[in-house]
Amino acid sequence: MKKQPLALLLLLSFAACNTPPVEDVEVVDENEVIENQETENLYSQTVDFLDTAEALSAVEIVENNRDKYQDPENAKLMLHMWKTGTFKGADYEGQSLVLVQESCDGPCGPAFFRYAVDEATDTWTLLSNYSTSAEAWLGGPMDAQDGSVNIPELEVPATLAGYDNDSVALLDAFSRLNANQFPENQEVISSMDGLTRLNVFEDPAFPMYFTAGGCLYGVSPDGVMARYTVLPNLFMATDKEGNFDSSVLENTEFNFTGKDGKSEEKTFSLTAGGCGLAWSCIDTYEPTDDEMANLEEVGTLDGRSVYQPININPREGLSIDYNNYDLEQRVYNAFDNYLMAKAYDLGEDPLEYKETSVETVQDFLALSSVFFIKMDNGSVTLTYESKYAPAAECGKPVIYLYPEKNTLVRVKVGIEEFTKTIPDYGTEGWTVLARASGLLTNIADKLNYPYLFWEGTSSETMDAGTTWTLAKEDVSTKLPKALLAMGLNEKESRDFMEFWQPKLEAVTDPYIEFSFVGKEVMDQIAPLTILPAPDQVLRLFMFYRGTTTVGLAMPTYKHEARHGFTAVEWGGILY
Repeated sequence: MKKQPLALLLLLSFAACNTPPVEDVEVVDENEVIENQETENLYSQTVDFLDTAEALSAVEIVENNRDKYQDPENAKLMLHMWKTGTFKGADYEGQSLVLVQESCDGPCGPAFFRYAVDEATDTWTLLSNYSTSAEAWLGGPMDAQDGSVNIPELEVPATLAGYDNDSVALLDAFSRLNANQFPENQEVISSMDGLTRLNVFEDPAFPMYFTAGGCLYGVSPDGVMARYTVLPNLFMATDKEGNFDSSVLENTEFNFTGKDGKSEEKTFSLTAGGCGLAWSCIDTYEPTDDEMANLEEVGTLDGRSVYQPININPREGLSIDYNNYDLEQRVYNAFDNYLMAKAYDLGEDPLEYKETSVETVQDFLALSSVFFIKMDNGSVTLTYESKYAPAAECGKPVIYLYPEKNTLVRVKVGIEEFTKTIPDYGTEGWTVLARASGLLTNIADKLNYPYLFWEGTSSETMDAGTTWTLAKEDVSTKLPKALLAMGLNEKESRDFMEFWQPKLEAVTDPYIEFSFVGKEVMDQIAPLTILPAPDQVLRLFMFYRGTTTVGLAMPTYKHEARHGFTAVEWGGILY
């Protein structure tokens, strides 16, 4: 494979692309705009949606037109098109409903666009209110736009009705595709990212529903999946447009009443599960019967029952078992956050702060600073007193640090230009207090992070090395095994798959070609300096692309067992 310029996780700024020059702009009164929006004459349009077999036979009609709209000089533009239905009546009688997926280079989610296509005249009308956004369109067909058509079957409500005590709030109306709708994605959908079909769900807004990782997915008739989060009603709020207001998850004031009847005001937060480019679903866990039986009610938050474990096993040192991140491990993770926050509150040196010199985990639970809330779907979610909640996870690639004891660590990445860092990189890099559990406290803002995130660009080139392929339907099961064999642990592998699997699923070819480069290559492109120096550093960087041919089989990977102070980093890019 030839060498490629490396653009490390370069995010596309959709709204900034193709912006017209600012000139001859008419200033319109804001009240007039609002009035016009309220009186806009929407008209309804119905569609006969194709079933899977019909959609497969119709796909060539669209694919044969793709090249004329795709700019061959724009390598970042990748279009995939499917005919999914035929309009009946109104303005688009007999025209085709076409779904377009636009992928991008790097860890940005795909964009989706719907068109009314007059095949006789080759006229493409963008249905902007049923597309990711008109501003996001980087190229491709658009002879006209229509923002006034109403297609009831494609409506995506801001909330769903499905549970008595829990809310279902929209996070992303264009999350992904239903694999069974399209010829390139014929694997069983239940194997995708752990998706499980919900055979019964109260709200009729979508013909199909799935769950995965605390998320709920509604599937439109043409295969677009909208992502929702299920959360306690206590934390549900909407903004003035009726959209879910995620800010209530971070600092919400409740009246906590204990079993003794005493009440006090406290501020609590929920945590999101995993991470990505957008806010993630609420972190939930499905406890075993024994774990559920071990939970006892200890009080209420604004009248809703909250629970804590009756018995909890001691652990060795300050380690968290992310290979088995169960109910008990979640409690200890909360305890670690508390220990770190308390050290700063008391003005103590966190490097000298020992668990044995403070409260036990049972004493920590007695502080009423962390509770489990039982959800209607059979899961539980953990809520923290806000001052002890961890900073939100929100990006890739990431650097994990695992010292053997509390250690002050300085980290620098030798990249030409950063496009984003979390926490803020500053002028001299990151300085963090790292714990054996992997928890990092950033010295600058005194917030806790599960890892360090950076993205940037480099003009250096690298050889992606030997490539190998997997059938697309095997990626969800075989790639995690490869990651474990290369040295990632279970949590790191889950983080990796959670972020990259939706992008891998968006590949329309039947096979995906992979290549992984390691520390030696990455040190040349983006040198990583960590002081004190770790005993072991693992750096993995993935290249991938779709292909129609079978290549070499996945190699057998072996890794060195972890020892001492370990640092781990992973990332990836489409090549």
